[in-house]
Amino acid sequence: MATNLTKSISFARKALVIFIIFAVLSFAVQWITITITKKPIVAPPFTVENSAYIAPNNLFGALPKVPLQSLELAPNTKAAFAILGNAKLYQFPSSANVYSIGSFRDRLGNADQARKVAEKLGFPFNETSQQDSLMVWNNGSLTRTLSYHKILQEWELKVNYQKDPYTSINIPLDFQTNYLESGNSILDQLLLNTGYFKGATAQVDPIIIKPDGTLQSMPDYTLARYMHIYQYRAVQASSLKPNFNPATVVGPQYALNGEVRRSNYLGSSAEFIIQSSGKNLASDLVYFRFKDYSYEIVGTYPMLDVNLAWENIQNNKGYLYWLKLQDNDYFAPYEQLTITEFRIDVNKTKIIYLEPESRDENNRWTLYLQPFYYFSGTALTTDGRKADFAFLVDALSPASYSN
Repeated sequence: MATNLTKSISFARKALVIFIIFAVLSFAVQWITITITKKPIVAPPFTVENSAYIAPNNLFGALPKVPLQSLELAPNTKAAFAILGNAKLYQFPSSANVYSIGSFRDRLGNADQARKVAEKLGFPFNETSQQDSLMVWNNGSLTRTLSYHKILQEWELKVNYQKDPYTSINIPLDFQTNYLESGNSILDQLLLNTGYFKGATAQVDPIIIKPDGTLQSMPDYTLARYMHIYQYRAVQASSLKPNFNPATVVGPQYALNGEVRRSNYLGSSAEFIIQSSGKNLASDLVYFRFKDYSYEIVGTYPMLDVNLAWENIQNNKGYLYWLKLQDNDYFAPYEQLTITEFRIDVNKTKIIYLEPESRDENNRWTLYLQPFYYFSGTALTTDGRKADFAFLVDALSPASYSN
């Protein structure tokens, strides 16, 4: 009887184990089936229709691309591309603005305004000479010349650094001055700040001027004689729909601004060289260049997805805009480097616009201010040095262009 009881207990244990194994296998098969067949939850696609941004109107038709020339790397360079920290690129708006650049003309009151600017810079009110549309002022010692073209809206102040009474004396830079704001401040004083400069960025570098007139950037203020400023403009790159409902849109929901640059990285709408604090314009401003473009009609175009722009760079469809070894002279001639890897910093990715050097009715691309993706970061050379770089990619969808 004890033997039969033992056999019964043993059989019951085996049955229980078999049941447990069967239950576990059934649950596992069911879980795998559900996992494989279950559709993942996907966020609604980010489209023009459900975004917070104004829909494209392609106002100017198909646009001619800006004929950019990419900087060349050293021969046989095979660089890899990576995103710093494997971060994800931030999403950009679905549409971007394109601006028409107004034609130049002699506006009423231009000459009188120019004379007032000349006075603020220490010149006599009346110009020294005028030939056609070009007005010219000279100072008494003939070491400073100011020119203004009434039609092209172009200013330039030149100083003979070696002979000018204000620059022949070594005046140190003012460490209390925020030179990032100096460009805007000077334009305000000259009544030339058109508004595009408000809130815009600037590139500021302490420099010396060599005897041949070329510039050299210095590592800190104490070694410099002057401060050089590239003052950029800014325009609205993407505009929000009026009265959009934040609860029903997908993607970013902020108005995006873009800084205005030139096709040459070392270029800007306004450029200054100042000494001391830069506050006394008649003595502290030693170089000034400004071309006053007007941005008029605004068209809206579909924007290329930022991830596709990043793919374009990796497929050699972008433009190498800037490459300079870190801590090297900012103004030194371009040096071809052998790069092993370009590392993009997603926090520096932005939209910029390229302003032409001159507007030409026969070159249609010069009639528009067009947006570009700007990718930048740190590059590594084969010998272990680091360089700063920037790539540009056309920011509009391929169908937006005529070429």
